[in-house]
Amino acid sequence: MNKTLKIVLYGIMMWITPFIVSFLIYPLKQSANPLFEAVMLVVVTATAVLLAM
Repeated sequence: MNKTLKIVLYGIMMWITPFIVSFLIYPLKQSANPLFEAVMLVVVTATAVLLAM
């Protein structure tokens, strides 16, 4: 796999993972916004760490 394709795929995975999780937990945003924000922070951080390995 060439370097450019690998960078693009990592970028897409970094974007799509939190996007999908936010859709799944969106009802939390209505009832418990601070919890939603905290979960999204953890998801973005975990995604970045896992993709950096």
